[in-house]
Amino acid sequence: MHTMTRYGALYGAILWASWFFAGLCRWIAKMLRDGVNHILTWQARIDERQFLQTLDDRMLSDMGVSRADIAREVDKGFWQA
Repeated sequence: MHTMTRYGALYGAILWASWFFAGLCRWIAKMLRDGVNHILTWQARIDERQFLQTLDDRMLSDMGVSRADIAREVDKGFWQA
C-alpha cells in the first residue's frame, strides 16, 4: 500500500509538471510571436513613412494629400498608428 501511494504521488507530480511546462512553453511562444509581429509592424510604418516623403507634388495631389499631412505623418513615432 505504501509503495502504491508513493507512485501515485510521483505520477501526480509528473502530470502537474508536464501541464505546467506545456503551459509555460505556450506562453513563451505567444510572447515571441507577438513581439515579432510588433517589430514587423513598426518596421512597416517606418518604411511607409519614408516612402511618403519620396512622393512628388503631383502624386500627393492625386491622392488628395498635402505636404503638411505628410509632415504630420512622418513626425509620428514608429510605435504610433
